Amino acid sequence: MKNVLVTGGTGFVGEKIVAMLNARMDIGNVYVTTRNANINGKKNGKVTYCLWNPLTENTPDIPLSEIHSVINLMGENIASGRWSEERKKRIYNSRIIGTKNLISFLNKEATSLESFISTSAIGIYEPNTNELIDENTPVDQDSWLASVCIDWEKTLDELQRGRKVILRVGVVLDGNGGAIEKMKLPFLMGVGGILGDGKQFMSWIHRDDLSELYITSIFDENFSGVYNAVAPEPVTNTSFTKILGSVINRPTIFPVPSFVLKTLFGDMSSVLLDGHRVIPQRLKEMNYRFHYPHLTLALEEIF
Repeated sequence: MKNVLVTGGTGFVGEKIVAMLNARMDIGNVYVTTRNANINGKKNGKVTYCLWNPLTENTPDIPLSEIHSVINLMGENIASGRWSEERKKRIYNSRIIGTKNLISFLNKEATSLESFISTSAIGIYEPNTNELIDENTPVDQDSWLASVCIDWEKTLDELQRGRKVILRVGVVLDGNGGAIEKMKLPFLMGVGGILGDGKQFMSWIHRDDLSELYITSIFDENFSGVYNAVAPEPVTNTSFTKILGSVINRPTIFPVPSFVLKTLFGDMSSVLLDGHRVIPQRLKEMNYRFHYPHLTLALEEIF
């Protein structure tokens, strides 16, 4: 029985992971850190919610010496608004400073720690190259988003215990949040369409597959180092749009020009307009099986 600590466990991906952990017979206690005082101390089966602000040096009220694994999902949502300088600072600090503080506590107290599963993003790679990107592809040295990912990954160098795994996550698809929630209404109304020129690649993963990947990384000791957490079938935005329109039986004839997105979202528009043709090469080499390897399967499950 493994006791697991989850940071960011009340977010879009974290919620699913926590639910899956709660249902497993081989999991003991699950501790979820939260900044929401209203759910501090709340219990749900094996899950206990514990108040903690990761930007402070206060130790979370969790029996760290009993923790076997950590799933680290902390960080402010990068796609929920324009990237002002203040917001960039919050996005950065919520990941890097928060993770450093957590690792400091773990180094002192987590004597049973076996694994630390952390998060990064495919935004660490150079965008719009149209070349296949695997885990050996050099990271981008120029963009702000890549710099956040690079510094976030480096925080694990300070961890003194346990196996370290980093999942570089692509666009996460599910019907109850994330990218699909933002685009669902316009598409259902028949006014969804291609973003920019539509040539940018989208490397995606179904939320169920991603959640299972985090949990598998806890139990499978073969997991170590960096993995691209994406399905094996990256598609262009044009292809994504056509497949989505076909699945929900709606027209996709209203493109959104790049200048409109840049006007609306500023630098954050790069999340929509920059593409990464990423493949999960290391997972392929491990013969890892996805429930939703193809986009049509994923979208049919969602809709």
